[in-house]
This record gives sequence, structure tokens and C-alpha cells, in this order.
Amino acid sequence: MVLLQAIADLPDEALRLLRFTAAAQEVFDAWRAALGRKPALYSVGHCRRLWEVYSAVTITSHLFGAYLKCSTKCFFRLLGEAAAETGNAYANWVQTQTEAYHSEGLKRLMEGVPRDERAIRPSGTGHLKTANWRLAGEFVAPSENLESNIHAIERIPSEGRGQPTQFIPIRFVFTNKLTRDDKLLLAFDALTLSKILDHDVGLGKIIHGDDQATLKVKTSALVVEIRKLSGKIATLLSSSARSRSESALCRMRVSSPVPTESDRER
Repeated sequence: MVLLQAIADLPDEALRLLRFTAAAQEVFDAWRAALGRKPALYSVGHCRRLWEVYSAVTITSHLFGAYLKCSTKCFFRLLGEAAAETGNAYANWVQTQTEAYHSEGLKRLMEGVPRDERAIRPSGTGHLKTANWRLAGEFVAPSENLESNIHAIERIPSEGRGQPTQFIPIRFVFTNKLTRDDKLLLAFDALTLSKILDHDVGLGKIIHGDDQATLKVKTSALVVEIRKLSGKIATLLSSSARSRSESALCRMRVSSPVPTESDRER
């Protein structure tokens, strides 16, 4: 509601700069019609900066993982204050081990697949259904307000007419004992991937520990929990965005209390 109110205050010339999905446009048009137009308070430059603050609310797999550990840590990640963790020796060690295991695990997995059937950071998520690779690594999956950096994806061709190709997300975890957070992160990957494919991704794999053991996880059983957690994170991020926008607008008013003609033309 606060976001719609803020956008409804924008002048027509600023609204043309915004990009809405069809669903968002429909909601906004209905809200704006019910609310009635209000006087333009800010210049186009001001409006652009306001929208940049609000539109940055995306739940990434890094933010999701941080939230599972601590909501405050997630908040600091959002603000880009990773430096707050640099003094934690154990956290630094875990990060180093995680990155090394991920890198070595992916390398080992790729070596077991013919060169022409593997890909690293494949582009074009819109053509995922027509991909011809069997294994892809470092796959960035953006979808709606979610974005996941999937360690690897195994592609299993359709077994028959009417049967969709299977895409199985894979995560590397260096510990011998897995936690529920590890499974939830894999389920987050699966949910993001399912939004791109437009069908459920019900299975994922975790390769972990000294022996590179493989655990199959029924990610479909965790979808409800993932959606609830994502909703809580979205609320946290929206609250942060509102705070940052209010601060930005205060600074704008001080620096330029009355928009100039040239400011309106930008």
C-alpha cells in the first residue's frame, strides 16, 4: 500500500519511465483510479531515484541463506555491509571452506561429462527448455522477485511424449552432516527454477562431506515453507526500502526543495 501510494504521487512524465508487469499495471491502474490524481511533488529526477530504491527488493539465494541464520544478518547483507562479518574468524573459515568445496566439487562433476554436453554459466534462461547440455554449472536463475545462484543443474531428457524434461538443481555442502538449512536452500533453488520452467521441480541433490556423498531431496515437500520464509524476507526488505527511500527523499528536499524547470525535463 505504501509503495502504491508513493508511485501514485508521481507525475505522468515520471510514470512513463517505470516498467510494470501486466499484473502490476492492472493493480496500479485500479488503485490510481480509486485514489484520484494528486499534485506532483517531485521532479522526474527525484522520482527516478525513489523508484530505484523501491525496485531493488529482490530475494536472492544469498539473502535467503543469511535470513535462515539470522534476520539481522540478512538485513546487513541487504545494506551491503558484509564488512560487519570480516572480524568473525569462524565465519571467514566457513566461507573459505564453502567456496573451495563448491569449486572442487563442480570441477569433479564436470569432468565426468563430455565437453559438448556441459556448460558453465549458460545464458538465456528463456530458452532453458530447449537447452542441449546435460550438466550446467554456476547457473543464475532470476524469476519475478527471486534470484538464485544454483551451483549446478542436471538435465534429464524427456522419457516420452508429453513428459517434460527434468531439471535437477545440485548444491555442494562441505560438511559431513547436513542441516535443514542446507535442504531449504536447495528447495529455494528448485522453486526459482520452477518459476522459469513453469512446472514443478520436485527433486534436488546435495553433494556433501569428505566422501562427496549424494543426498536426494524431495524439494516439493519444502515449497510451502520456502514461500512463507520468502514472504517474511520480502516484508523485511520492503521495510528497509521504505526507510532508505524516506531518508533519500529528505536529502532531496534539503538539496532541492523546489524542482527547477530543467530538473523536470531530465
